[in-house]
Amino acid sequence: MIAAALLSLGAFAAPLPVQAVARDTAQPVILELAIGRLARATVAAYRQGDEALLPLGRFFDLSEIEVERLGPDRVEAVLHPGERRFVVDPTSGRVSFERRERIVAPESMIVEPSEVYLPATVIGALLDLEWSVSWADLVATVVDPARLPIAVRLTREWQRRTRELAGEGLVAERTLESDVRAVDGLVVDYSVLAPSGRPLDQAAYSTALGLELLGGSLTAAAQSQDQPGRSRIRTDFAWSGVFHDRPWITQLRVGDGFSTGPRPRTLRGVSFGNAPFVRPNYFGTTAFSGNLDPGWTLEAYRGGRLIAFDSVNALGEFAIDAPIQYGENPVDFVAYGPFGEIRRFNRTLRVDADRIPAGSFEYGVAAGACRAQLCRATVNLDARYGLSPRWTVRGGLDQFWRGGMSDLFHPYVGVAGHLTSVVSVDAELVANAVARATVRYDPSTDLALTGEVLRFARGVTDPILTPDGRRSQATVTAFYRPDRDWGATYLEASVDRISTDAGSFLSGRFGGSWQRGELQLLPSVRWQHDRAAGRSADRISYGTGMFLLPSPRLGPLLSGITSRATLEFEGALVPKTLTAFASRSFGRHLRLELGGGWLRGQGALFSLTLAANLPTVRSYTTASHSAGRTSASQLLQGSVLYDPSRSRVSLGAGPSIDRSGVTGRVFLDANGNERFDPGEQLLSAVRVSVGMQTRISDADGTYRLWNVTPHEPALVAIDSTTLASPLWVPTYRAIQIRPAPNRYEVVDIPVAPGGVIEGRAVFAADSAPVGGLALELVHVTSGATRTLVTFRDGAFYSIGIKPGDYLLRVEERVARRLQVGAEPIRITMPSSPDGATIADLVLLLRQADPQSR
Repeated sequence: MIAAALLSLGAFAAPLPVQAVARDTAQPVILELAIGRLARATVAAYRQGDEALLPLGRFFDLSEIEVERLGPDRVEAVLHPGERRFVVDPTSGRVSFERRERIVAPESMIVEPSEVYLPATVIGALLDLEWSVSWADLVATVVDPARLPIAVRLTREWQRRTRELAGEGLVAERTLESDVRAVDGLVVDYSVLAPSGRPLDQAAYSTALGLELLGGSLTAAAQSQDQPGRSRIRTDFAWSGVFHDRPWITQLRVGDGFSTGPRPRTLRGVSFGNAPFVRPNYFGTTAFSGNLDPGWTLEAYRGGRLIAFDSVNALGEFAIDAPIQYGENPVDFVAYGPFGEIRRFNRTLRVDADRIPAGSFEYGVAAGACRAQLCRATVNLDARYGLSPRWTVRGGLDQFWRGGMSDLFHPYVGVAGHLTSVVSVDAELVANAVARATVRYDPSTDLALTGEVLRFARGVTDPILTPDGRRSQATVTAFYRPDRDWGATYLEASVDRISTDAGSFLSGRFGGSWQRGELQLLPSVRWQHDRAAGRSADRISYGTGMFLLPSPRLGPLLSGITSRATLEFEGALVPKTLTAFASRSFGRHLRLELGGGWLRGQGALFSLTLAANLPTVRSYTTASHSAGRTSASQLLQGSVLYDPSRSRVSLGAGPSIDRSGVTGRVFLDANGNERFDPGEQLLSAVRVSVGMQTRISDADGTYRLWNVTPHEPALVAIDSTTLASPLWVPTYRAIQIRPAPNRYEVVDIPVAPGGVIEGRAVFAADSAPVGGLALELVHVTSGATRTLVTFRDGAFYSIGIKPGDYLLRVEERVARRLQVGAEPIRITMPSSPDGATIADLVLLLRQADPQSR
């Protein structure tokens, strides 16, 4: 039978003369060759005693190992990543992989024109694989194929699917609307700086008060100032509101603030517009394209997180639509070849803050009195439109009224975007002020080139938007990192040329960074060439900075010390600066820095700083000695927060004006009404998260945190692993709130006493258990679904089931595949502080009628 099958398959050709011995001692067989549970195929092989001689080419194909040569005189294959070579020399019987080598006896190797057969033990010894050969079942199996390329590829694809199904972040199951109140909350910020010499006369202070007023923020501030011709106290008053349901006016501010437009300035008046209060990080998607060989797949990562993936088409082209954010978007690409090859490269895309998504229109209007002495009143009108995902255009005007001097009128237009994925352009023309063009070349995070040219208008008396007397300016900057694995080792350079009415100035800087372990050196060279009034002057300085990070090798006392030093010279080794500082933290809130050095023209210097960053106050105590004078100062900064709903006062390190807080109780909702009732248990030591912040509930079940962004959605959730009982579950995975400014938002968090369900899934005809069956437990009201799988004996079990009505059914996908049906079981889980148990459930399965499908 076996011989007939072999002849019919044509699997074995005439043996080579050198393999006559192996032919005499080996018996041809048909085997099932299995790579774990990942791949299998029926192959022709040989049996020699208890040893299996396996076809090397078929093994390479199943394992997705790249074969470069497979012939009777030589076999060469490559395992990726790492370009690890597997070589067989049939003439000498030598088999090698990396630094490992085996000599195979002639009777243990069979060579044919298109295949070579090696013992499974030899393949396993070279590749670190364990084989299981069952001659009773005629199966040869790689027990753990994790190191083989096929396993690496399938693991990667499984991780992709897992990320897609899991999604990102929490999903709010309940939304709480913030109450708009006439007046609520109270926040007071304060700071005091007292010098040692004349603490009363020379002290600087500031204080600010914030309230919630009609859903917006009312602020009043006063601070000392020491400017000629000005009062020693500056006062500011303002009310600001945010409107999420009005697309044409999302923000309004009355009082002191800043103007709109690309060049904001302080004013006292009104400003409004439709720009988002907090611009979301997400900007859109963009295509990163390129070429690879056909058959490759590509993954895109940002910050170690998979954001997109694609396959190369038949022409070797790829285009990955990756989500991008405002700011720098460094994207790491990992390309995988069909045989496990790996290539890595990097691209980056910069999205400036003045860009907006395609099809979006934003405007801003501001008018009022100038708070600076440069003008009496000012107006700004600004508009932006997203032409496409790559381009944004902008236009507007700035008007200044200056009393005794001529008024200034500055209409402007601008455009910003990308010529290619690595070349961006930003250009602007401001009438009677400046024309500017900037070009950036950012092919990756390892290389960046920027060039900027500015031409300033002439003949403008006392200009506001431009430096007085400046004609032109050109700047070129460059950054290069030779190897990403070198960390903070890089080179950078910049050149500036400035032309003014008085002359021209050319300056440059060349520097870099070199890091090994905890030591980082930052050498640099600076030079400047000035030409004015027919004379020229040249200056050059060079030196290095040094940082020494904490190292555990220095022992328990010195391991927490961070050191920095500066050494700088001018001209021909003329010393200019020599400083050294060391700092150490004591616990979480206290840090001490001590240092000193020498500065040319000032002599020796010394400084000591003690910083205390406590939860309730910030304190900075400094003492210094320089130029023969010794001085000291003390800075205190903090906040007082009042919560009228709870009649509580708390202290914070501040600043806290125009921020929000969230407070509430975590409790066991015994009656299921989602409200805290007298007698219900308050839960302590539960971790509560609001956005990126977390707090632990105290002995009274209360949590409280500040510094939440007002007007913006925030998710409140608890870490279920910190609940005392595994049966307890949060009533809601997350609660979404939109807190009002300058006050606490009260969010009580109910925890449901969950229960247990137990049962079996069996066939109705013969009560045979059904193992490995995927079931769904669906909440009747919310539709929330939990998946559970039956054990081998048909049993199923699940804990932490929230009180409510449920349907237990077979997953529809599984039911179609198995052609079975089952009547869903309706379950009502009662609310019990100790957790209820519903047992002895039986899910009866029946064979579905094929004609009914």
